[in-house]
Amino acid sequence: MLYSQRFFVFLMTCILISGYPMHTAIAASYPAATTAETELHQLLNEYRGQNGLPAIPLSPALTHVAQTHVQDMNAFPASGACNMHSWSANGQWSACCYTMDNAQASCMWDKPKELTDYRSDGYETAASSFGAITAQKAMNQWKNSSAHNDTLLNQGFWTRPWNAVGIGILNGYAVLWFGNQADSSTFDSGSSTDGGQCSQYNSATGQVEMPCLQLDTGVHRLNLNLLPNQPGLRLSIDMNSFQPVTGMVPGNDCAVFPYNQSQLHLNCLDLGEQYWLNFNPVNGSSGIELELTGYGLR
Repeated sequence: MLYSQRFFVFLMTCILISGYPMHTAIAASYPAATTAETELHQLLNEYRGQNGLPAIPLSPALTHVAQTHVQDMNAFPASGACNMHSWSANGQWSACCYTMDNAQASCMWDKPKELTDYRSDGYETAASSFGAITAQKAMNQWKNSSAHNDTLLNQGFWTRPWNAVGIGILNGYAVLWFGNQADSSTFDSGSSTDGGQCSQYNSATGQVEMPCLQLDTGVHRLNLNLLPNQPGLRLSIDMNSFQPVTGMVPGNDCAVFPYNQSQLHLNCLDLGEQYWLNFNPVNGSSGIELELTGYGLR
C-alpha cells in the first residue's frame, strides 16, 4: 500500500508470513516483541524467580515463531479434534492438525527450523480467551494447569533447562515457545516495541492498526482479500484528510464514503451485516482509492 505496493489485509488481522530462511554465519534479526509480549516475559521470569529458577532470555527467533503462530491461529482457528498447536495450510510452513495424542509432535518441534535460523526444537504452551487475552490472564491459565506449570518451572518431564523463550500475543491467543539452545539472533533495530510489525490489533479500540505505514500525498490503493468464515473487518488508517475517490458515487459502488460521516461503508461485502473502515485524522495523505478483490463479494 505504501506507494505502489499492494497491501493485503485479512479480516481482523494482517498475516505477515516469512519464507524459509537462508542460513548464513551472520545472526538473523526479527521484529521486536510487543508491549504485551514483553510483559508476559517479565511475568514468566518473575514466577520462575519466586521458585528459585533463573530467568529465560527472550529469543528473537522463537518470538518470531510465536508471533507467526498467533497470527495464523487468529486467521485460521483450529477446530474439531485439532487443538491450538495446529498450523494451517496457508503459510510457508508444514501444516498439521495437532491432536491430544501428540501424534504430530514433530510439527511443533520443527517450526523454529522451518521459520528461522534457530536450530533446536521448539516446545509450545498456548492459552486462549474469549475477547482479548492479557499477559496476566495467560500466566494464570498456565499456572493453574499442572502440565503447563511443569513446563514453566522445568518440572516433571521438563527438567532440561530452558535457554530461550519466544512469546506471541494477539487478540484471544497467547503462546510461549521454549528452547534448550541459546539464541544468537537479534531483534530488528527499527521495529516498534509497541507493535513489532506493520500491523497490530488494538484490543482497546477493536481495530487493526498500522503504526509503521506512512502515506505520501495522493491516491493510494488498499486491496482487501476476504477470508471465509471470519468475524469481520476493522482497519484503522492514519490520515490527514479523506476525500471520496472520483467515481465513488454513494449508493452505487462497493465502497462509499458518506460526506456526513467519518466511515467508509463497504456495501457489497457478503459478511452478514454491515462492516466499515475507520479513518483517524493525523498528518498523512489526501485520499485513498479502495479496490476490492478476491472472494466474498456479491
